[in-house]
Amino acid sequence: MVVEIEQWAQPPDGRRAFRGGVLSSGHRVHDALVGGPDPVPTDSRNPVAYFRHPSEAGTCRCGCGEAVPGGEWAQGHDQRPLHGVVNDDFGGSVGRFLDWYETNKTSAEV
Repeated sequence: MVVEIEQWAQPPDGRRAFRGGVLSSGHRVHDALVGGPDPVPTDSRNPVAYFRHPSEAGTCRCGCGEAVPGGEWAQGHDQRPLHGVVNDDFGGSVGRFLDWYETNKTSAEV
């Protein structure tokens, strides 16, 4: 069975839960995975694995063109825009940036 996860949630008991739908025959990810070898080999006794299918990969936000299987950035590439801001707006001083941030931050919804 292949499920497309649409939303993750963390109930108060600390476990993780998700909402999604079972993919049917004819969907490219279902057809690539069902009936074939296990796409995520593991030594775990748990037969369930969560992963992003390569066809669902995005491209790194930094503009390098690297495929990103999950998230928005290739490993370490999220530092590029952060250091660009620190260099351009704070004279390269991480301390000045952090002081500014602590003074001006507002709550961000995650």
